[in-house]
Amino acid sequence: MPARYTSARFVGRERELARIATALERAAAGRTTSLLVTGTAGLGTSRLLDEVGTRLAGLEEPFRIVRCSREASFPGEPYGPVMAGFLPTLAGLDDQALTKVIGPVAEPIALLMPALESRLAALGLLPENPWIVDPERRQARLLEALLGCIERLGERAPVLLILEDLHAADFGTRALATFLARITRPGRIAMIATYQPDEVTRDHPLRQDLAAMSEANEPPATLALEPLGRDALAGLIEGIEERRPSASQLLLVAERSRGNPLVAEEIVVARRELTGVSLAGPFEQIVIARLADRSPDCRRLLRLLALAGGPIRIGELAAATGARMSGGTVLPARPQRGPGVFRGDPAAFDLLASLEEADAHGYLHGGAAPGAPRAPDAWSASGMVVQLRHELIARAVAADLLPGQRRRDHTALAQALDGRPAASVAHWQAIHRTAEASSAALRAADQAEAVDAPGDALAALEIALQIVDHEGADGADGTAPGQAHVALLKRAAEAAFSVGRTRRAVAYLEAALGRVSSADRLGAGRLHERLGLYRRVDGDHVGGLEALREAVRLTPPEASVERARALASLAQGLMLDGAFSEAKARANEAISMADDLGQPGLSIKSHATCTLGISEAYGGD
Repeated sequence: MPARYTSARFVGRERELARIATALERAAAGRTTSLLVTGTAGLGTSRLLDEVGTRLAGLEEPFRIVRCSREASFPGEPYGPVMAGFLPTLAGLDDQALTKVIGPVAEPIALLMPALESRLAALGLLPENPWIVDPERRQARLLEALLGCIERLGERAPVLLILEDLHAADFGTRALATFLARITRPGRIAMIATYQPDEVTRDHPLRQDLAAMSEANEPPATLALEPLGRDALAGLIEGIEERRPSASQLLLVAERSRGNPLVAEEIVVARRELTGVSLAGPFEQIVIARLADRSPDCRRLLRLLALAGGPIRIGELAAATGARMSGGTVLPARPQRGPGVFRGDPAAFDLLASLEEADAHGYLHGGAAPGAPRAPDAWSASGMVVQLRHELIARAVAADLLPGQRRRDHTALAQALDGRPAASVAHWQAIHRTAEASSAALRAADQAEAVDAPGDALAALEIALQIVDHEGADGADGTAPGQAHVALLKRAAEAAFSVGRTRRAVAYLEAALGRVSSADRLGAGRLHERLGLYRRVDGDHVGGLEALREAVRLTPPEASVERARALASLAQGLMLDGAFSEAKARANEAISMADDLGQPGLSIKSHATCTLGISEAYGGD
């Protein structure tokens, strides 16, 4: 039986399981409930949730578990954990059940999970003509669609939705957690969200989300994980060593780990594997001491995985190792080797053998844990995903890299992850390759906007705004540098407005107006029309109306979509300020111009007609 590197036995946490059971009972009774589970890295939050899933599976009426894990999604991918959790659940439903669960929200669900699009279309659930939704409403529409799916899933069986590691999650996933935590209507739904409180610094974006959750009518309860006691640590050691620990071993593990299960596991394994190495040093030194006992190829592999920041496909890893070896051979015929020693061409890199060695020594997620080794050809599929088994191990390995090694590995990963710009941008930034980082950030923003994730789009756009040399580079569409900068500022403003950061949206639009040519009256008019809306939403009614008047003044008087929209927006602003006579006049102007525009003016005509109707009603008609 292979050596164990993690404990097969679940120890301690009975108090925590009782708290979670109470929340689940409320959900089973039809009361939507939320629970925040907090704990520093290594305390076993994921292991606790594994145990919850195991125990729920044994119930007569088991919960449907939708687990949205960072470990099951790629770094930086908008809604990545959400897609990883919901896609298998929805794809596993038969057609009748899927039709009922999806209901009227097929369009946003298909946008989020393209793998379901063809099936939803075949079931006739997708509309012939896509809905037209304002940018600032699109994410809310998506979140409401997900809530509807969860509620309808709850009609079949109680639902446990798990959102892990909010401190490291994308903006979209955090938005879903915040949205669901504020829901108080009946439903058989329990949400458990986890995060590491020591990672939530003063300026961390999760802090605002937690504040919003606390303002709900029924704020989520909080469950804080504590370090394990000595009895639990004794059980943990026995689960790894298959024998009760001696008093000296338990004392060493307890004092060095301070009750942290991950640290305890590493100490137990290091004590078994290493001789002549002091275990009194920091956790990082123990990890590096074990790493030194691996083959050179395995060490190179683990360093790449440590910098990858999360899951990576085997095909991407092969590309990264190829770039890292600078001409060395990847996936060669296996050389003959002894324990920890590789014999063969020193320029060759045996990726499959390195993966197997790392897995056999407990470095990989889901690796050589209790008696379940992978099949010999398990690593040969290029689409398979691999990662280090814990972020603390990854940090320790990455911290040991020399600057030159770090630069080479970041370069290799950036090139290999080019197809995933949200991941590659961090690697380009780490090696100060600003042109590549800017390009990746813009592509990441495109991907985020395509799935209605404005928070992630804003983060990517702000990276591009910080690093791109606008004065010396043309826009991606061939526009002049100044125009490209204005377009980028406008995109950032729209994204900021969509996530409720109205003051930042105003600042971006004002910055854009400062770069618009005086000859571009149409462009300046468009920006002023949006600025009027942003200022009003931000509470500046006077400034908003001034911007709308300026938009009408700037746009040429000839019939155009821009002119009609500016008139309709000004009419609305006047109506909201109680200037009904002028509002009616401007609304009639907008309607007349929209009629002249035909199809492109229909939405503007609708907008202006609504304003006109309200103005007439306030006048008594």
